[in-house]
Amino acid sequence: MTSLPFGQTVVLWRLHRHLTQEALARKAGIPRPNLSAIERGRREVTLGTLRSLALGLDIPPGILADGMPPAGREPSRAKLSRAALERIADAAVRATPLSNESEQLVAD
Repeated sequence: MTSLPFGQTVVLWRLHRHLTQEALARKAGIPRPNLSAIERGRREVTLGTLRSLALGLDIPPGILADGMPPAGREPSRAKLSRAALERIADAAVRATPLSNESEQLVAD
């Protein structure tokens, strides 16, 4: 398995834990806009932020650092677009099905 981009890994773990951005930001002690930028790959993280996110997600920091998705949740190797991530997050929160099978796998 190849590693995923850091931001995509954070999104997958956040969705796997059924957390909104707001909830994870609160648990990790970082501003929600910063989390959004991290998830979009627009912001680099410090070691402290990496540890805070891992703590908020209840996983070892190395999981995030290595780009490991939740077990059985590996998406296609293609990078997910912002629009796809938003559809997935919406479907996960609302428990509604997606028409795209690979996006549904991530949402599940």
